[in-house]
Amino acid sequence: MSNTSPNVAAAQADVKHNAERLKADGSALVDDLKGHAEEFGEARKDQFAERVGGIADTLRTTSKKFRKQDEGAVAGLTDTAADQLERVSATLRNKDLSTMLSEASDLARSHPAIFLGGAVALGFVAGRFLRASSENVQDDDQDMPATSGA
Repeated sequence: MSNTSPNVAAAQADVKHNAERLKADGSALVDDLKGHAEEFGEARKDQFAERVGGIADTLRTTSKKFRKQDEGAVAGLTDTAADQLERVSATLRNKDLSTMLSEASDLARSHPAIFLGGAVALGFVAGRFLRASSENVQDDDQDMPATSGA
């Protein structure tokens, strides 16, 4: 029996060592994945900020056209929308993703109705945007002349 006891103790020590190593490797992998996810999220956030800024610029151009056509009220509304989009774009550029997610989480906890209303509105706008983008792509495809295989 004395042979089994040292073997069991050695096996237990091996298992414990391997478990600790696996835990450390798993933790390192999770940290690595988090880092990649944060980098990816930051890159997408920056791209989105640029797009929002571009939309604001387009609204400014549109506003100028409305002013030339003596449509001051519509131009004012367009300027207001451009101002809001510029603020959103600046916020996206100046805050990191984790801070924004933390603020969104705080808002959801403190004002759930406002958060849900905003989420619904954002979903509606995103759906309309995606639908319009999809229709534009389909229209572009229909406008392209057919090519022959010759």
